[in-house]
Parts: sequence; structure tokens; C-alpha cells
Amino acid sequence: MSDVPDPWEPPLSGTEVEHLLASLDRLRATFHWKTRGLDAAGLAFRLPSSSLTLGGLVKHLARVEAEIFLDKFRGEALPEPWASAPWDVDPDWDFNSAHDDSPDSLYSLWTEATSRSREIVREALATADLDQSSSIGWNGEMASLRRLLFDLVEEYGRHTGHADLREIRQATRSGTIASRAGPRWSFSTSRSKRDWRFTQNRSLVPKNRDNRRAVSAVIRRLPWTISLIRRGGTSIATAKRFCVTPRGTKKSARSTSPG
Repeated sequence: MSDVPDPWEPPLSGTEVEHLLASLDRLRATFHWKTRGLDAAGLAFRLPSSSLTLGGLVKHLARVEAEIFLDKFRGEALPEPWASAPWDVDPDWDFNSAHDDSPDSLYSLWTEATSRSREIVREALATADLDQSSSIGWNGEMASLRRLLFDLVEEYGRHTGHADLREIRQATRSGTIASRAGPRWSFSTSRSKRDWRFTQNRSLVPKNRDNRRAVSAVIRRLPWTISLIRRGGTSIATAKRFCVTPRGTKKSARSTSPG
């Protein structure tokens, strides 16, 4: 018996083009899920140590979509708002100006950019393969469409991770993950098991102050614990005990077992 795959999953056994485009769309869908349905305050929320906002990520990835497929691939001029943006004054204008935009305008900007990108790729692959040249390169060699698509996969992977870390931090501070009442991505027409599980797990975020402190402590200890495991300084079982040990107890994080 096999489960029906989620609509954003890449094929189990497909062509290079099918895997590459589906993997990109899965990252787009994940990014959309993490940033959708927020009001202006949610999109403009910042951590004390960073100027990064979810609204800034949405606007930045809309810019990247336009740059990769219009400028780099087709060699066309960028449309507004990018054409008249003051890049010389503020190279991070897409990040920094997002707080001036309404949620609807930010979401529409990203949605229109991704729709245009899919159409450009569809038209390009109808007449040639992934090896076709773009309009950008160096040392006499032009980047292929394959290279540009992989660049976009890397870009979404990085910024989807940024959105994830911000959600963890916000959940441990407020005791709940911000409500997301926005529409699901267009290619999912029914409520999937995975989305149901994600939704239900929001209720598992600690709402008690002591529990939130415990979660924060686990997150702080993870990098050190992972590093110690890799060096062989502790076993996985001992590392687990270390991560969940309440403050004030005396359990050693080190073990004499080799791993």
C-alpha cells in the first residue's frame, strides 16, 4: 500500500527537467506556506539582532525571480518596481522598502513574478533543452538555463531557511505561531494530510513560560551538541538527555562511550 504523494512533491522517478522544476516548485510552496496570510505587523516583524523581515524576504524573492528570467535569461529590462529602485543608494532596497508595502501588494508581487517565471521556462523548454544559453556569462562562456534554475533553487533554499528560523524564534517568544489564514498555493485543491499535521502541531508549541524557556534552551544547545557528536565526544542518547535536561539538574553532557 502506498500513500498518495502531496501535490508539491517531485516525481519518484522522472526526467531531469521534471525533477528540477518540481524541486523548485516545492521550495516555492514551502516558502509560501511559511510566509502566507500575515498582516502588516507580521510581515514587518524584526528580531533585535537583525533587520530581516518576512516581508523583505517575499519582496526579495520576487526580485530574484524577475532578475533570473527576465534580465539574466532573456536579457530584457526589469519592470517596476525594480526599474526605478534606488539601487545605487540602497543595494538592499528590496529588503528595506518592504515595510512601506501592504501585505496584498507584497503577496501579489511575488505571485505574479513566480507565474511569469513558470511561463518563461515553459516556453523556453518547448523549443530547446536545459543546455540553452542565457544572456549572462563571463570569460566568453554563457550560463545555461540549467545553471540559472539551480541558482534559483539555492536562493529559495537559503531564504526558506531564514523564514523557518524566524518562526521558531517567534513561536518560543509568544507561545504560538502567527495565524496564517491566507489561501493555499494554487496547485493544491484539497487539504492534505501533511498540511493538517502542520496545522495541528501549532497547538503543541509551549504556552507556559517555563516550557518556552526550555525550548529556547534546547535551540541554543543544538549547535554545540551536534558538533560534539560529530567529534565523537558524546553519544546520541547522551546528547538527547543533555538537550532536555531541566535547568538546575546535574547531568553530564559527556559520555565515555565512543558514539
